[in-house]
Amino acid sequence: GPPSSQQASAMRASINAKVLPPWNGCPVSGLDTERLRARVVFSLDRQGRVTSVADPQVTGITDSNSPQVARFGECAVRAIRTAAPYSLPAEHYDHWKNYTLNFRKQ
Repeated sequence: GPPSSQQASAMRASINAKVLPPWNGCPVSGLDTERLRARVVFSLDRQGRVTSVADPQVTGITDSNSPQVARFGECAVRAIRTAAPYSLPAEHYDHWKNYTLNFRKQ
């Protein structure tokens, strides 16, 4: 069956913990970059390896930060790929085989 909310939040925490270091290690600088958000959908195989990453959907774009949009999306995709493989519970594969992450720079 589907994971409990506790299990789902543990999986999210596990994925976030792996993605955050490479995300933070990919600098995006410039005006208004804190407004950017990237939503990225990706797929994993049963071993937690990335099989595909969709094009990032970036929002919060302004005239000031538009030069950074491509880099912002590239950093998000790179972080997802760099963090793999993910170690996630096999019994909940249906829950995490297609996953969505939201990125922002603090």
